[in-house]
Amino acid sequence: MANKYIKTGEYRQCFCCKKQMYLMPCEIKKNIKRYCSKVCYSKNNINSGTFKKGHIKSEATCKKISIANKGQKSWNKGKKYSEKFKLKLSLIHLKITKKGSESHLWIKDRTQLKKSDRKWKNYAYQDWVKIVKNRDNLKCRIADTNCDGRLEAHHILNWVDYPELRYEVNNGITLCHAHHPRGRAKEKELSPYFMELVTSSKHF
Repeated sequence: MANKYIKTGEYRQCFCCKKQMYLMPCEIKKNIKRYCSKVCYSKNNINSGTFKKGHIKSEATCKKISIANKGQKSWNKGKKYSEKFKLKLSLIHLKITKKGSESHLWIKDRTQLKKSDRKWKNYAYQDWVKIVKNRDNLKCRIADTNCDGRLEAHHILNWVDYPELRYEVNNGITLCHAHHPRGRAKEKELSPYFMELVTSSKHF
């Protein structure tokens, strides 16, 4: 059976290593392929001096470049802004830098904040975490020798089953990573004890 695929290209020598390489018709027409690999391309260009990494220009070359660029203005070079525009820029900068209640985006009613499906991206949840931790003076309520790891604001009655108590401060307790309960069963078992700690008059 005759071969369907007939090669219509040519074999030529690589400019660097002189190996035979196959060129397709489009490559012959455009005359773009001169090297068999990137290694040969880089070798040939380094030897010929076309790669000028770290090359210092002569004074004559610098003068030629400056003459060629003369009269071409940069988009902001020498641009004069009006006082009104400068004031506008400064106000924008102030708006960006102001944070918390000083920001122009601050919403006084924290219940009106946009709620995310993920609680750690929810502003109301973030506020609740701060309030719970500040109430407990940034300390684990079970303060003993086993305390270890980062502080976490824990929901006594969990997030999923009690949505109405999600942002209730008295439903939160500050615990270290070591004392934080792992698993639903452990949470239910320890919830009465955590409730006692929160309602007790003992504060740090």
